[in-house]
Amino acid sequence: SQKRPSPPGIFVVFDGVALAAKRLEYSDKPAMRRIKILSDNRYYSPDERTLEDICIVGRVVWLARAM
Repeated sequence: SQKRPSPPGIFVVFDGVALAAKRLEYSDKPAMRRIKILSDNRYYSPDERTLEDICIVGRVVWLARAM
């Protein structure tokens, strides 16, 4: 249900093709309502979009992985 990156954190976003977990935070220019899209994977460049141009599914609240 949390679809606003305030406070910043990891969110599931839909990019038009697939779902992805990305770190989201508001840009340094809050009047422009831009969102920074960051990845823990260094092979993906940071991106910045308007809040209206991104489909936020919700905040990630739990993560489990196989070791």
